[in-house]
Amino acid sequence: MKDRSPLITILRMIGKLLPGDYLKTLFYLNFIHKPRKFLRNGINSFYRIDHIYEVISEFTKNCEGFFSIRTNFLTGKIFCLFLPNR
Repeated sequence: MKDRSPLITILRMIGKLLPGDYLKTLFYLNFIHKPRKFLRNGINSFYRIDHIYEVISEFTKNCEGFFSIRTNFLTGKIFCLFLPNR
């Protein structure tokens, strides 16, 4: 059966050139896994907060006043602040 992607063929050739499981694993972790993880985290991080924007838009339609969301990047906690109009 023919491979669907030419990249699989390239990876198989690299696997044949690298001696031992240690070097193959080291190559995979540093040149395949890390870039995949970086791209996956970058792509998924945009969609992770979509529901927060929906809640903000619903909240601003129903309430009058100042509403703010702050994130502590060190701890990952989200803080909400609402100051109603007087």
